[in-house]
Amino acid sequence: MALDEGGDTTSQLQIGLHTFTGTPGTITLSQQNISAVVVKSQDLFTAYSPVTDYSIDNINGVLTRNASGAIPANATVAVSYGYSDVVTALASGGTVPLSPSN
Repeated sequence: MALDEGGDTTSQLQIGLHTFTGTPGTITLSQQNISAVVVKSQDLFTAYSPVTDYSIDNINGVLTRNASGAIPANATVAVSYGYSDVVTALASGGTVPLSPSN
């Protein structure tokens, strides 16, 4: 499902299981430009809190476990999130005025 809001198309993904690896533990999601992140225990009974339990790098799609938070080391968690497509705009052709006339 994709939503178009203000020119940004956001797709909502289903819940997927991911495992924090390394120290303090990171998960690199398959998408970038993520939003509306929800992290729960693998059994879906415990909802973890952003900032307290994990941090989010929205641009690169990376979650980092907070060592003092409630998520155990090397935990497998359920993650749900939305994402916006990465778009690269290239300018080509045409000319740029050296002295704008307006």
